[in-house]
Amino acid sequence: MAILDTVAAWGWAIALGIQAVFGALIWAMRQGFASRGWVERLEADLRESRSHQQSLAATEDIARIERMIAVMAGDNRVTATRVEHLTERYDASAASLKRIEDYLLNNKA
Repeated sequence: MAILDTVAAWGWAIALGIQAVFGALIWAMRQGFASRGWVERLEADLRESRSHQQSLAATEDIARIERMIAVMAGDNRVTATRVEHLTERYDASAASLKRIEDYLLNNKA
């Protein structure tokens, strides 16, 4: 009975000590929780990234642009081939004109 008498006499001190320990534990745990400002910044960043994501092109748009670029690249190859053929014709015409010019100059002399 001596222990029970001691607990009864000092019960208020024991209860106060237990409350102090729980208070210290809760205060220590509070440091690990997220603050209001941190959560607000996180929400603002999330809103900003969502609005940025919505402004990006969709997959279908990117595929359509890639097809257009492929068509334009094919058109450029066709144009380059035509320019090569025109250059060959020009070179042939230039050579013919040079021969005619030389002939005419030689006959006048």
